[in-house]
Amino acid sequence: MRNITAAAISSITGHRTLPRSARRTLHFCFGAAGIPHPEKAVKGGEDAYFADGSLNAFGVADGVGGTASATIDPGRFSRALLQRCHQAILDLSCAHLRQAMVVAGDGFARAEMVDRKSAPGGSSTLLLGQLEDNGRLQLLNLGDSGVMLLRPSIRRFNTQSGHVTALWPRLVARTHDQTHYFNCPYQTTANELTEASEIADEAATD
Repeated sequence: MRNITAAAISSITGHRTLPRSARRTLHFCFGAAGIPHPEKAVKGGEDAYFADGSLNAFGVADGVGGTASATIDPGRFSRALLQRCHQAILDLSCAHLRQAMVVAGDGFARAEMVDRKSAPGGSSTLLLGQLEDNGRLQLLNLGDSGVMLLRPSIRRFNTQSGHVTALWPRLVARTHDQTHYFNCPYQTTANELTEASEIADEAATD
């Protein structure tokens, strides 16, 4: 699957109007789509995403196909993972994204105490991002997904007819891939989110 998330005002998960005092000067405008592998489309694919314009937050979870079996659906876990992370970001109100991962893990643990069969098996990579009220963009990545922030900058090019001035993308911030080896990314299960939060790669704007 390919997930495409771009900067935005409204949310594909529903728009909530913020009080005037809480409105931000910067916001996301999201465009996102999930295209599952044809062989996995019948079960909804193995990946998931959320994009919430009212929270200025987004997430992508790439379910690890290697953990699939007759009883384990990585897509079920990736969707549950993002549901819990999304709710944690909402409840924590712009707290650190690492903390949102820990809270999501606590939620899985509490659910498993009530019903051992409730915890979905499988594993997933995880990417979270949020634009804070002060305009700072924070990004957290576990695995081989990635985000980069580009801003236009003025560049001059030498051509046969003289100098040309144009706007050119400038890299401001980006996450870095985390892999053990080729095609084996860092990943987390429902029971490993606290540990995973400690090793996830972090990037942010000043």
